[in-house]
Amino acid sequence: SAAANAATASNAAVTFSCTGNAWPTLKAVGVMDASTAGNLMYYTPITNRNVAAGSTLTFATGTITLTIT
Repeated sequence: SAAANAATASNAAVTFSCTGNAWPTLKAVGVMDASTAGNLMYYTPITNRNVAAGSTLTFATGTITLTIT
C-alpha cells in the first residue's frame, strides 16, 4: 500500500568530524541506505559550508527533517 504523508526530524545533534585535509565546500546533504558504498536515497541543497581540517560540522537537534509524500 502507498505510504501516507509523514515527516520526521532529528532527535539529537548530528556531527561529522573532519580528520585529515579540509573538505571541499559542502553544497548539499543526503541520506544513504548504507554507511559505505550505499545508494543516495534523498538529498537537499544547503547553504554552502566550509569545513577546515580538524574541525566538526554539526546540525543541531531538530534541524534535519525528512518528509515523505
